[in-house]
Amino acid sequence: MSKNLRALTAIVLSQLLIECMGFFLGIPLSKILVLTVLSSIAEVLMHLVLGKKSKVTLSDKEIWHQYFLFVKKTLWLSILFVGIFLFYTLTKSDSFMLYFYWHIFVLFHCLGYIICLNNIKMNRKN
Repeated sequence: MSKNLRALTAIVLSQLLIECMGFFLGIPLSKILVLTVLSSIAEVLMHLVLGKKSKVTLSDKEIWHQYFLFVKKTLWLSILFVGIFLFYTLTKSDSFMLYFYWHIFVLFHCLGYIICLNNIKMNRKN
């Protein structure tokens, strides 16, 4: 599969996750569309900018290895997002804030996958 098709697949899947959560929480369609379009633009721009730097196409195994390294390096930020998500779920506060943090969480991981897809190496230092 080509790099562009992989990026498009990741972008479409992230948008589906964002939209499904918005419909599940009862967020107005206009707000769902605004966040979905803005995150799509950010993801496409990230892929286009990083795609110019790297002409190498990685195998699926190498991409997933880089992505798991990305997840490992950003584990504390992911835990923070999950904590915020649980806090807003348990306190039953504004559903839009819950949706917004879900959007940030999905966008963050999609951008991480796009970074790994374009062969941008994670620094191995801790």
